[in-house]
Amino acid sequence: MKRRRRNRRLFAVSFVLTIVVLIGLVAALLLVSPTFVVPSHSLPTSIPTYPTAWAKYVPSNALSVSMINYTLIRNLNSSAAPSENLLQLIRPRENITAAMVNSLVSVDYTTPNATASMIYVSTASFAKIAVPLEQAYSQTLSSKPAFFYTSAKEGNISQSGWLALVPSDNIVAFSFGASPARQAINLCLEAANGTTSNLLQRSDIKQVFYILNGTENHLSLSVQDFSGLVATGNLTALSVDNVGTSIHVSHVVEFKDAETAKSQEGYMRDSYLSATVFDQYDRYLTALELRPFSQLQFAVRLVG
Repeated sequence: MKRRRRNRRLFAVSFVLTIVVLIGLVAALLLVSPTFVVPSHSLPTSIPTYPTAWAKYVPSNALSVSMINYTLIRNLNSSAAPSENLLQLIRPRENITAAMVNSLVSVDYTTPNATASMIYVSTASFAKIAVPLEQAYSQTLSSKPAFFYTSAKEGNISQSGWLALVPSDNIVAFSFGASPARQAINLCLEAANGTTSNLLQRSDIKQVFYILNGTENHLSLSVQDFSGLVATGNLTALSVDNVGTSIHVSHVVEFKDAETAKSQEGYMRDSYLSATVFDQYDRYLTALELRPFSQLQFAVRLVG
């Protein structure tokens, strides 16, 4: 009996000591673990002037814009480029296939409620589309943009819409709908010719592109002039880039001011769980995801 009582006491003491040791280890880890600190950087007072090859067609008041660089993607991995037809015309029966496309810029508007797709194609592909359109509509193409009210397929559904040929940049622009669709394309053209301001005339957008390392050489990119995953933000941008043997997915969220951005660091980390690198640039927070090259196609489609 005495031996049993002694064994019980030893077990109880051993159990208590184990708990104490575990609590001590947890406390020690909490004390020595570094606090998560987001590095802070200051934006320069003078932002570089960036090329406007595609951005010039995006009005400063667009709701959102996305750009996919088919040429760069194909050069990296031909099977990773989007493969679906971008436009299936009914009259004339012509398609713009993915192989014909250099890049695609999609511009969404609140007013008008429409989306304009600016499809950059090769010179040969532009002629392949232009000639049948001229013949079908008895219209001679000049150096100025030409409009055609035509029909195309969206999935398996045929719809009417406006198509514009822009010879200066080998662009086939299209928007489904009637008057709002033509207005959406016109707004893109007005931004390009300087009638209205374009995206890069906004100081906040220039700062975003500075953070994303410019406007060019991205595999895909998007800018949304509204809060996205981080609901407390004002604007969200995303870029997908090939860096070495990996794919970098960069998220930028704009806040009201630097103080607000600082207060939202935890929200930012919780929103972008796949990100491993976070930074603050004045009123902007960034989150960087590092993905294997095998996820190139998936990453490109994140722009929507």
